[in-house]
Amino acid sequence: MSSDLSLNIDIKEPRWDQGTFMGRAKHFFTVTDPRNVFLSSEVLEDSRRIVENYRVGIVSPGLTEDELWRAKYVYDSAFHPDTGEKMILVGRMSAQVPMNMTITGCMLTFYSQLGVAYASATTGAVVTALGLKSLTKHLPAIMGRFVPFAAVAAANCINIPFMRQRELKYGIPVTDEDGKRLGESTSAAQQAIVQVIVSRIGMAVPAMAIPPVIMNALEKRAFLKDRLQTAAMLSRQHFCRISSCEHIASWSGREGLGLNATPWELKATEPSTIAKSNFHPEKKTVMLIHGFLDNSKSDWVTDTCQLLVQVDDVNCIVVDWKKGGMITFTQSAHNVRVVGAEISYFLSVLEQDFKYCSSKVHLVGHSLGSHIAGEAGKRIPGIARITGLDPAEPYFQNTPAEVRLDPTDARFVDVIHTDASCLIPSVGLGMMQAVGHLDFYPNGGEYMPGCSKNVLSTVLDLDGIWEGWRYSVVLKLTGNRAVSGDIRVALYGTEGNSRQHQLVKALLKPRDVYSQVIDVEADPGEILKVKFIWENSFINPFLPKLGAESITITRGRDGKE
Repeated sequence: MSSDLSLNIDIKEPRWDQGTFMGRAKHFFTVTDPRNVFLSSEVLEDSRRIVENYRVGIVSPGLTEDELWRAKYVYDSAFHPDTGEKMILVGRMSAQVPMNMTITGCMLTFYSQLGVAYASATTGAVVTALGLKSLTKHLPAIMGRFVPFAAVAAANCINIPFMRQRELKYGIPVTDEDGKRLGESTSAAQQAIVQVIVSRIGMAVPAMAIPPVIMNALEKRAFLKDRLQTAAMLSRQHFCRISSCEHIASWSGREGLGLNATPWELKATEPSTIAKSNFHPEKKTVMLIHGFLDNSKSDWVTDTCQLLVQVDDVNCIVVDWKKGGMITFTQSAHNVRVVGAEISYFLSVLEQDFKYCSSKVHLVGHSLGSHIAGEAGKRIPGIARITGLDPAEPYFQNTPAEVRLDPTDARFVDVIHTDASCLIPSVGLGMMQAVGHLDFYPNGGEYMPGCSKNVLSTVLDLDGIWEGWRYSVVLKLTGNRAVSGDIRVALYGTEGNSRQHQLVKALLKPRDVYSQVIDVEADPGEILKVKFIWENSFINPFLPKLGAESITITRGRDGKE
């Protein structure tokens, strides 16, 4: 298939960040855009075709990312999210605004008292919630959990009297024991309304007042903590199987293997890929696990694996988890448990389907890969050996054994410490703590002659700077007037395309120059073109025009423009 559009765009999720107010607002206003009500059946069907084809990996020639998102939102506005059927006009998302406005307008026109009561009750509930939220910040957490209940109580206290103004003014009928009407009483009306308010608040107690007490008690017990942790672990395992662990590659045997031999790709979810590969169940297995900002195609990984199968009769397996490791260090550290769970799953498949014993497995991990090996060892008892190559220090040193690499993770754990100098100012990212049966500290474990630190690749701010594929983008604008908005760029190269990266979000002025450093997810190769996107979601009566007079892209690793 020849197409400029990447297949990595997740159209199951909204286009904009739902963690921000503006992102949520843009998504809502786009889905409910009332102009979509007037779209023809041909346009709706064309949007359906684009979306359904993209979901199965088919991209129409010339289709752009903006056109894909436009089709996605048109599809969402008119078709049922579960059945995919076209909904009747009044039930579509695009009809929500005009239909609700019509209904609300009729209600306010013919029953103005309802509108006043609704507005007053809503305002009272919001004011109560915001006021109590600020007051409970420094109180026990359980107090904050009662804020929604208090807001509902406030709304009832306001809404019911407003709805019963006539009764309060003129009274309600009063009868004697025989049912004979004696007249109207405003006092009886007041008592009745107070009773209704109390009963309405009482009705909310089982759903809104009791659960906070129960949850507050349960959260203090290990019972709930253990189950929440288990649920989170299962969720992370599922995530990894989808995206963090890209593939597991295998070389095997000494017979006839060239240095440029192509490895097999193994998938635990498809045991047939293992059966068809050159994996030999009778041999020992060495599994290499790369670390932070690394990948399975690094020289040290491929060279080590190919040398291993030359000097010994073993299976050599490489784990590729670059999608989980070429992000911020904090998130990569969280992914240690995820990838470790995936490796244990892979080893369990070898044991179940190929009768392969874990006592034949030797895990070798570098940096975060060392702790991944430890996590796998915790889940698969009996692993023969784990070798940790400079285990990562941040978030792992001096932590409990359950978190990091530990001697109990395999029958024999040996560790080589080579970058264990202080994080500040020496930028040492390795552990000084002994975490194996045998820990080796060549040159004191702090500095290796001949291994100079590269200032550009050294991670100073673990969450702010990461290697990846880095480019400097310099943009000069042209246009007829200044306008607020944000500008994004996407890189198109010989090896693939990047997603859209935000360059600037501000008041955009013609002839101004904007620069930004972006980190793309995968190597795009030689840059062929750059896509310029100006996000202008708001109607501007002055019809501003904005464009790129020039864009300069500089590759970080060699400074090539």
